[in-house]
Amino acid sequence: MALTLLKTSGVEPGQIRILLCGPGGDLGLKAPTDPSPPTFGPASRTAQALLMELDSLGTTGSIGSARPHRRGVSGRHWAYSRRPRRPRFDLLTPRSHPTDRIEIIRMTQTETPARLNASEDWAGEMGSRWLAHIDTFEGMIAPVGAVLMERAGLEAGQTVVDIGCGGGMTTLAAGRAVGPQGRSLGLDISPDLIARATERARIAGLSNVGFRCVDAAAGLPDAPKFDRMISRFGSMFFADPYAAFRNLREAIRPGGRLDLAVWAAPRDNLWMSAMVAVVRDHIDLPRPEPRTPGPFAFEDQDYLRDVLETSGFQGVVFEGWRADLPFAGPGASRADAVTFALDGMAFRDKVAALTARERAALSQALGAFYEARITPDGVMMPAKVWLVQAVA
Repeated sequence: MALTLLKTSGVEPGQIRILLCGPGGDLGLKAPTDPSPPTFGPASRTAQALLMELDSLGTTGSIGSARPHRRGVSGRHWAYSRRPRRPRFDLLTPRSHPTDRIEIIRMTQTETPARLNASEDWAGEMGSRWLAHIDTFEGMIAPVGAVLMERAGLEAGQTVVDIGCGGGMTTLAAGRAVGPQGRSLGLDISPDLIARATERARIAGLSNVGFRCVDAAAGLPDAPKFDRMISRFGSMFFADPYAAFRNLREAIRPGGRLDLAVWAAPRDNLWMSAMVAVVRDHIDLPRPEPRTPGPFAFEDQDYLRDVLETSGFQGVVFEGWRADLPFAGPGASRADAVTFALDGMAFRDKVAALTARERAALSQALGAFYEARITPDGVMMPAKVWLVQAVA
């Protein structure tokens, strides 16, 4: 049997995904339900050699839960995780394949996504931080919400669900678009943001708008299917985007449409990348692993397309949208931008650990950086967004 290295589509750091294929669907791994050492099927020698190789790399763990592979390829994915756990093997029965084959996708054995994105705790600290700067955040990304709603073209009477709704501005806009005969529901994992969004709906008098504090990645088994699904920057933080979008696909009626706004590559978003370059001269910031949960998780079109198509969406279309966004909100001053950068970003804890002298030096460097970008409309920074549409 041959070992073939594939591209790292949809693979998280610290994991190796394995696709097993064989004639007659009889190739795979199986084990008794008790914790005794696993036994192997026809692929025994290859599988045992693979596990020995993984151990030699200093990894620990087991082959675990199945995930569907991208469309057009038989078999199932199995994740080999560095996290120690009792070995568990399940029977793998892929479709018939003309040749015995075991395909491996390997990524560098580094920190796990949970550790790399510990600061992205939207149910707790990050959600509270967003709330503390909610007018600043929303003022900056309001143009993205406007173009997302324009592209979505919601119609009167439709039912809409907004994923990662934050303070609820896009959910409220959707409620106005679908009218009193329609329904708009916003979902977010942060109780603080859901409370603010609910209050906004009450003040606006929109009785057709509601909010729920829920992890959308787990799906909505108790909800009726929606006509439409939207999300402005609320879909990039799923720990397992394949599983999350598979669940979200089940929340949309057949033929319903998904509209997403996600950040393109950091090089096209100087509001973040250029600022981080300045900060790195003063603070040791880790470089994010590609395709891990975070603002730029879906910068790669091929990756997001694979996530969506594997999850059951069709007709995926990308449109690039560029604009200068008002960092720290419309009309912000240089001092406003510096304050927002130091207190509103994911590296705030590292800033807090600086001495007074170090913080002053960083503030001065950021001030000089933003000074060159001040306009009558505020501190304007280049940004690029992918506007993504797909059909359930």
